Amino acid sequence: MSIIGPPWTQLTAYDLNSGKIIWRIPVGSIPGLEDKNTGAQFTRGGVLVTGGGLVMVASPSDRKLHAYDQDNGKLIWDFDLPNVSEGVPTVYQVAGKEYIAFCVGGGALDQPRSFSTLPPAAPGAYMVFALPEKKK
Repeated sequence: MSIIGPPWTQLTAYDLNSGKIIWRIPVGSIPGLEDKNTGAQFTRGGVLVTGGGLVMVASPSDRKLHAYDQDNGKLIWDFDLPNVSEGVPTVYQVAGKEYIAFCVGGGALDQPRSFSTLPPAAPGAYMVFALPEKKK
């Protein structure tokens, strides 16, 4: 574990007009630790914001994809990934429906020892999710 205390990864939303922080949350956790607000270690992906108001980010140390509400930072949904997320996800639209696509892979590279509490990593793959429409 890092000598610097948690959270090791956090997501921060700013009001760009005032420079004030709107919300800040830890992203991900370290399997095997009691504290689930540590944030992830060894993040290698990117964040994207969808037209429907979701902030999507994956955390490698717990192999999860997270969806947060852009207005308040509340976790809306998370999904257990078969391997760590690599690179920056992309969002696209077909016939008015939004989708997010990203790569999962990397095998055992740079995975913290805490991964021993997770199932073995699956082979690399591309994953695509259909996104819900934002409720008005």
